[in-house]
Amino acid sequence: MKKFCMSFLIALLMLFYANGFSAGLHGQTDGSKKSEGISADFRTQLSEAMKIYFELEKTIFDGKTKTAAEKAISVQKAFFAVEPGSLPEKLVPGWQEQIRDLQTATDSLASTEDLFQQREAFLEVSNVLIAMVKDYGPLDFTLYLYHCPMAVNAGGHWLTDAEEIANPYFGEEMATCGTLVKKVGAKQ
Repeated sequence: MKKFCMSFLIALLMLFYANGFSAGLHGQTDGSKKSEGISADFRTQLSEAMKIYFELEKTIFDGKTKTAAEKAISVQKAFFAVEPGSLPEKLVPGWQEQIRDLQTATDSLASTEDLFQQREAFLEVSNVLIAMVKDYGPLDFTLYLYHCPMAVNAGGHWLTDAEEIANPYFGEEMATCGTLVKKVGAKQ
């Protein structure tokens, strides 16, 4: 099973790289400079909110469903507290849309104590936050973007603040299944 997982991961990574997936989490790959003009204050607020997501990630890894439901609400509150007023005006509508998407995903995670359903919702939370980091980063600390080809039956990504892999989609069952896609450095 591990040999299959590793072969599958390598094939997927080659596909992602070929499609420009790993071109960067900091800004756009289409030549636009979306992340320009974002204040240090906004990035600091975003960094603080991401720390709550990391707590959720670890709780999902541990399979603590009741705590994960509570942490999902904490993630939602942390991101709602980020002040978009310090963003350039042209970025505010995108931020508001991502906040709505995050609310939907965190509400879904908080509404169940079924671990598989929480992991499905965590995938959606992660997708929104990956987009936020890409659009508004870099953050105040280094991040790691990982990919698991078998997450929630179709594969998925997650962000973590730890270099060592701890797959939240499988927990202890397959803790090291996944591949580091990108190390995202902290702001200078």
